Amino acid sequence: MASSNDSEDEKQSETRVYFKGFDEETTQDTILFMFGKFGNVIDLHLGKDNEKFLGYGSLQFDSSESAENAIHNLSGINYCGKTIIVSRFVPREERNKQKPFNNLYVKNFGEQISNENDLRALFEKFGQITSVKVPKDESGRSRGYGFVCFAKCENAKQAVDQMHNTTLPCGKQ
Repeated sequence: MASSNDSEDEKQSETRVYFKGFDEETTQDTILFMFGKFGNVIDLHLGKDNEKFLGYGSLQFDSSESAENAIHNLSGINYCGKTIIVSRFVPREERNKQKPFNNLYVKNFGEQISNENDLRALFEKFGQITSVKVPKDESGRSRGYGFVCFAKCENAKQAVDQMHNTTLPCGKQ
């Protein structure tokens, strides 16, 4: 059974839009006028820094149809020489959800890790590795970074959780 908060969040996701691309001189009244053509705006948030409008924000309509019409009619238009983008608002929690990954970028290692075998040895404790690459400079020396690709996403995540910001055998973090 969904709680009332769940249904409110669902309604808000259908009625709230995100916009960007406005000139910083654009006023709140102008935005309300532009979007108000498509329905009743019940909430408006403008991205600001020290009271200066940053050209983006979000607003909520009283209906999903109004939100859809605003997206359809305003996204991509040219306003004051800038292209306006309007899309469904995606809450921060959903934007920040990490997508599964299995390829890692490893950087800041020194000469102790000079080839693929050295880098593989450092990460193989986390699971099966399908490939390792350590780019070399013109003289054949490691550039100090590399890539490790795991067979499973869970192994890559475990490696990141345990190795992120750790000091490698060569003393760099």
